[in-house]
Amino acid sequence: MLIYSPGKIEPYLDNAGKPITESNSEKTFVNNGCIKQEMFKKSKNINNPVLLYVHGSPAFPNYFLIDKFKHGFAEYFTVCYWDQRGCGLSYTPEVTVESMNFSQFSLDAIEFTNYLRKRFGKERI
Repeated sequence: MLIYSPGKIEPYLDNAGKPITESNSEKTFVNNGCIKQEMFKKSKNINNPVLLYVHGSPAFPNYFLIDKFKHGFAEYFTVCYWDQRGCGLSYTPEVTVESMNFSQFSLDAIEFTNYLRKRFGKERI
């Protein structure tokens, strides 16, 4: 059985319960490496440095753990959680086993880094 969860991104709120103007909470799909790959972006201030969070294995995205084990990175960074090809919301039958290799993951990471540079106007990620 395949369970699909589109995920819901909660915005950062001020003391009055209104979204913080400089904050960013979004889910994005990016065509990367010829396939659609997913990324969650969270930050209390999008002017902060951008951090690309790459989970440890292509088979186990761990974004769902972030709310359970609050690390506080979004206070200091715009954190971009990337579901690598073939896993999580980036899963698609179009991803072949042969394309899941270190070389392709590296190329995907470079493409995402360039996307983030452009999206947030930053030179360094």
